[in-house]
Amino acid sequence: MTADILLVKVTKKAAPEIPIQLKKTQILLLGTLAGAGAFYGSVENGQFNTFINGVLRFEIGSFWAWWMVPLMTSFSALMGLIFMLVWGAYSDNYFSRWGHRKPFLLAGIVAGIAMLLYLLSTSFWLCFFLDVFIIGIFMNAVLAANNSLIPEMTKQGERGRVNARVNVISGLFGIISMGLFLLADALFSFRASDGQDYLNHEGHFWLIMITCLLYITITVGCFFGIKEPALRPTTPANKSWYKEISSSFQFAELRKQKEFFKIILATLVFNIAPKIFLPWIFEFFTKLPINMIIIAIAAGIYLFCGFGISLLLGKFCDARGRKMPLIVSIMIGSIGFMLVPLLTVTLNYILLIVVIVLILFILNGVPTILGSWTQDLLPLEKIGQFTGINNISSTINQFIGVWIGGVVYMLTGGNIAWNMCIAGFVYLASIPFFLLVKETLGTPAAHLAMNDGTPVKEIQDLERK
Repeated sequence: MTADILLVKVTKKAAPEIPIQLKKTQILLLGTLAGAGAFYGSVENGQFNTFINGVLRFEIGSFWAWWMVPLMTSFSALMGLIFMLVWGAYSDNYFSRWGHRKPFLLAGIVAGIAMLLYLLSTSFWLCFFLDVFIIGIFMNAVLAANNSLIPEMTKQGERGRVNARVNVISGLFGIISMGLFLLADALFSFRASDGQDYLNHEGHFWLIMITCLLYITITVGCFFGIKEPALRPTTPANKSWYKEISSSFQFAELRKQKEFFKIILATLVFNIAPKIFLPWIFEFFTKLPINMIIIAIAAGIYLFCGFGISLLLGKFCDARGRKMPLIVSIMIGSIGFMLVPLLTVTLNYILLIVVIVLILFILNGVPTILGSWTQDLLPLEKIGQFTGINNISSTINQFIGVWIGGVVYMLTGGNIAWNMCIAGFVYLASIPFFLLVKETLGTPAAHLAMNDGTPVKEIQDLERK
C-alpha cells in the first residue's frame, strides 16, 4: 500500500478532525476586522436612515419624503457593486512591500472621516453624496481586501471552522452595536410631531463618533497585524484589471466558473430577504415595548445559542459538506421570521425565545456555511475579482429588497413585523437555487484540498483505485 493510498484511508476516518492551521492570532484579527466592518455597516445602514427620517425631517426641518431611504440605499448598493469589483480586480495584481491586500485596509481612514462629516449634513442630497460616493468608494476598498483575505489564508477543509470563529468575533461587535443603539435611544430619543419616538442629533453624534474611531483604529491595526501569505505571481499579469474584469464575463469563463455563478444567483435571491426589513430595523426596535428583561433574554440567547450554532455548523459543514446544513438552516430560520408578527402582538416570553433561536440559524449559521461554500469556488488567481463579482449577490438584491420593503412599510403604516414575515418566504424561495449548486466537500478527499484544488483530483483518483 502506497503512502498516498494510506493517507486517503486515514483521511476518510479523520476528516472531521483535520486541524485548523491558521494561527489563532490571525483568526482573531480577521474576526475583529470583520466585526469592525459589521459595526460600521450597521450604523451606515441604520443610523444614516434614522438621521434622515428623524433628524433631517423633524429637528432640522428639511424636505423629507418616504422614498429617500430606498433611493439612497439603492445607489449605495450600486456603488458597492462597482467598486467591490474594481478594488478586488485591482488588488489581485497589486503587490508592495506593505502587502498584497493589506494596503487597501487604510481606506478605512477616509471612510471613517466621511461618516463624521455626515453629521454636518443639513439636506438629504449632502447625505446622499457622502454615503453613496465617498463611503461607497472607500468602504468597499476595505471590504474587498477583507473578503479576499480569508480564502487566501485558509485551506478548504478548515474554512467552515475558521469562518465560524470569525463570525463569532464579528457577532460580538454586533451585540455591542445594538447595545449602544438601545442605550442611545433611551438617553437621546424625542417624540416627533407624528407621535413616534426618534433618535435625536446628539444621539447620532455619539453613535457615529464611536463607530468612526473604532473603525479607523481596527483597520489601521489590522494593516500592521495581519500576516498575508506570499502570493506574488512568478510572471507579471498579461492584462490590466479592467480587461481582467471584462474577460471574466465572456462565455468561456462563465462556463468554466459555472458553479460559482450558480451560487451567486442563489445568494442573490437569499439576500433580497434581509433588505426587506434591515433599513428600518432600528425603527422597529424603538417602536417595541422593550424592557430590560427582553434585552437580557435576547442578549443571552444570542451569546450562547447564536455563537454555539455558528461554531457547530462551521464544524459540521467541514465534516459533512456545505449544501445540506445550509438548506436545513434556511428552513429553520424562515419559520422564525414568519412568527415575528405574532410575537409583536403577544409579546410572549416563550415565543420570544423560540423566535430568536430559530432566526439565529439564518443570522449566524447561514453566513458561516455560505461564506465557506462561496470561498471554495473562488479561482485562486482571481480571488479579489471574483469576490467583487460575488458582491453582485449583496448589492443587486438591495434594489429589489429595499423597494419591496418600502412598499410594505407604506401599506402597513410602518409595521416592520410584516416586512420580516415576508422576508421569511423570500429566504425559502432561495432553496431551489442552492440545490442546483454542486457540493464542494462531497468526498473526504476534498478536505485535503488547497486553494488551487490540485490535490483533489489526485486523491479522488486514488480513492477510485
